[in-house]
Amino acid sequence: MGYNAGNDATAAAAKAWIAAKVAAGLPVRAGQLLTEVVGLPLVTAPNSKSTADYPVYTVTTDAFGNVSETWAQQKFDKIIAGQAKMTETTTKSTSTSIDGTTSITQPYKTLYNYNESTGKLMTVQVVAASSVPAAVTSTATRSTR
Repeated sequence: MGYNAGNDATAAAAKAWIAAKVAAGLPVRAGQLLTEVVGLPLVTAPNSKSTADYPVYTVTTDAFGNVSETWAQQKFDKIIAGQAKMTETTTKSTSTSIDGTTSITQPYKTLYNYNESTGKLMTVQVVAASSVPAAVTSTATRSTR
């Protein structure tokens, strides 16, 4: 389910709010936009493990009972063709198998690059966290063309 303000006053207010945040060098967070501009309440699920550093939290359980928890921080700090664009995501996760073993994925960044005139996503780059030893640190870029 999404919110589409069309060309009404809410859309203009949202664009102005985003532009002011970007101009001030502040992060643009979707939850803040919805509460401060659109007027929707920010709802957090009970027992959510969201944090200030990682406001997006998801938990999934597969058909075998393995549980994965993922935390993410999304950064929207570019406006192209009148749209806020996500430029960076920092993600970390923990997976627990039904046998009790745990796998931890250290934080890593995903960088998004757009065509400045059309807003089309051009490349996605995954950058390993600096805390990972150099021997296993890698950078991969994938073009969406």
